[in-house]
Amino acid sequence: HNKCEIVLQWVQRLIVEAQDASVLKIPPPILSRVYNQLGNGIVKLNDAAKLNDFPMPFPLAQMITFLLLLHWVLTALVVAGSCPNPPWAAMVTFAVIFSFWGVHYISLELQQPFGDDYNDLPMREMQMDMNTSLRELMQERARTTPSFAFEAAKHAPLQVQEISLGGY
Repeated sequence: HNKCEIVLQWVQRLIVEAQDASVLKIPPPILSRVYNQLGNGIVKLNDAAKLNDFPMPFPLAQMITFLLLLHWVLTALVVAGSCPNPPWAAMVTFAVIFSFWGVHYISLELQQPFGDDYNDLPMREMQMDMNTSLRELMQERARTTPSFAFEAAKHAPLQVQEISLGGY
C-alpha cells in the first residue's frame, strides 16, 4: 500500500471526526476546499510517481537514436555540399549536431528525475525541508492564532496613506 495514501486517509478521517465532534466548526464550502486540496496533492504525487514508474518506450528511444544518427550523416553531407568554405561547414555541422544530441541527452536526464545523480531532484533535502515545516507547524505558537488588542496610545499614531491608481 502507498504510505502517502494511508496518511491522506488518516487526515481525512481526523477532519471528519473533528467536524462531527464540533472540534472544527468550518463552513461546508471551506471544508470542501480542504478536501479538494488534499485530493489535488495526492493526484500530483501520483503524477510524479508515473515519471519514475513508466520510462520512455524502448522502440521510441531506439527510433530517436536512429534518426539522430541519420541526421548526423545527412547534415554533414548537406552542409559540405552547400557551404564552399570547409572550416565553416565543419563548424556549422558540429553546432547543429551537437545541439540535437545535447537536447537528446537532456531529455534522458529529465526522464528519470529521481536518483542520486547530480541533475536529479534533491529528494533528501526536499524531505528534510518538509519535515522542518511540519515540526514548525506543530509548535504551540503556530497552532494558536495570535491575538490583537487595540491600544489607542500605541496604535493610534500610526500613519495611514491613501494611494490613487487613477493613472492606471
